[in-house]
Amino acid sequence: MNIVLFGESGVGKTALARGLVKTFPHKFYLPKIVTTRKQREDDVSEEWKFVDINTYIELARWCLLIDMRGPDGKVCYGYSFDSFVQGRINIFFGSPYAVDQFDKIPESSKVLLVGNSELVLKLRSEDVALVRRRMEINRQLKQEFYSQESFVSKCDHIVVNAFTGIDRLIDTFLFHLAL
Repeated sequence: MNIVLFGESGVGKTALARGLVKTFPHKFYLPKIVTTRKQREDDVSEEWKFVDINTYIELARWCLLIDMRGPDGKVCYGYSFDSFVQGRINIFFGSPYAVDQFDKIPESSKVLLVGNSELVLKLRSEDVALVRRRMEINRQLKQEFYSQESFVSKCDHIVVNAFTGIDRLIDTFLFHLAL
């Protein structure tokens, strides 16, 4: 089984994925994300593979990755097939622009994580302009995808993050997916 997490920025996708891997390291795995964006100070090197745009396009052209480019194409994100681990549940962060790309992953379950992402974004100690930008992107994604039946119907599960702690979120997630 493989899991693809969808949801707004700040809804808890990364916390959930890291929590599952930390709690159950022999059961869950986070494949590296291939990206053309610049590396940030807080990036965990085990989670990212930074490449130039030409390398990314070649990988996509040869169908060697799940390509999650958005409509602007400025920054590319994807997962190379050689980063998946057999025998564990791979956890992917999905882009709603590429929801159908994840059909290429065998035995994948698409999960929409929902909750009060705006509250979490406001509590983060990030630059105010960055928080506003993320909130605007969230509004756009919610309008275009997350509130649309055409997207929601492609998800196998909807999990609500009540923000009562990571252990509770992990329990809720495992219950919904019957894991």
